[in-house]
Amino acid sequence: MSNSPESTNALVCGVDGAHEVANRGVLLTGCGRTGTSVLGRVLASSRNVVYDYEPPILTALLAIGPSLSRDHFRFLWSTYVTQQLSIDALAGRGLNLNHHDESSAFSYMEPGEIRSRLSRSASIHDLISTLALVVPLIKIPDVVSRLACLFTAYPQIRVVVTGRDPSAVIRSVALKGWFENEARHTNPRQGDVLTGLPFWLDPNLGERFSVASPLDRAAIYYIAMHDQALQYQGIHLLSYQRLVSNPEEAAEWLEAKLGLKPGPRTNSVVSTIKNTQVNTATDVLSSVSIDIRRTAEATWEAWSAAEVTGH
Repeated sequence: MSNSPESTNALVCGVDGAHEVANRGVLLTGCGRTGTSVLGRVLASSRNVVYDYEPPILTALLAIGPSLSRDHFRFLWSTYVTQQLSIDALAGRGLNLNHHDESSAFSYMEPGEIRSRLSRSASIHDLISTLALVVPLIKIPDVVSRLACLFTAYPQIRVVVTGRDPSAVIRSVALKGWFENEARHTNPRQGDVLTGLPFWLDPNLGERFSVASPLDRAAIYYIAMHDQALQYQGIHLLSYQRLVSNPEEAAEWLEAKLGLKPGPRTNSVVSTIKNTQVNTATDVLSSVSIDIRRTAEATWEAWSAAEVTGH
């Protein structure tokens, strides 16, 4: 297969303008336990948005992104975004109809709209004209280190990165047991195919991460996710504190930044956001190695300053 842009563009699932659809998309990422799921539902409720919740294939694609050419990366990403995400969502095939799931379509879409999409069978050709209005929204935590691949392929794509104070995140990660043992220390983070270590990890920290305590691993993870976001210009930072303190203001601000308009369910979705700040009496930072703890605190201070100044 030729590596030329023309050849890859022509092969993208037979849909003209597939790269343009992907280029006007929104990626929602950030550290786990910082509000990506609740914010995802808010943005997913906006008009003309089609939503994908943590698609494993795109996480894998971003993980290996630096080893791919721009054209091959775009070929795979655009094909998924147009065919698997956008077309299938519009046709009803790609909607999660499990009411109990965090990503359930019923949590951000009107039931009538869901019924309408399920009331007929629609092909790519039936829906091709609708793609001109679609805004793909993809939520994938932990891929901040791979934003360069995305911006190289799609210069106009919009990126939102969430953040939160280290005490709350590290405590929550510890309770989840994400880094409790060797078998799980990359779970739910995808590991590098050669080292088995998380792809977001600085190689210089590989040895220390491997022998670190679960709390130190969680703190290293926290530092990586927040620090990497400061390396990029033009992304939108939104802290968990701002989101839960004034959900209406935060949602209105972010939708304006992204050029989105509220949908029929937006107000009701926003109204479900509650201020659930962590009790400082349960702070776990005192159990984190002192050098890592200080780095985590300094990283959060820098992240918060960047949020205030608009990065």
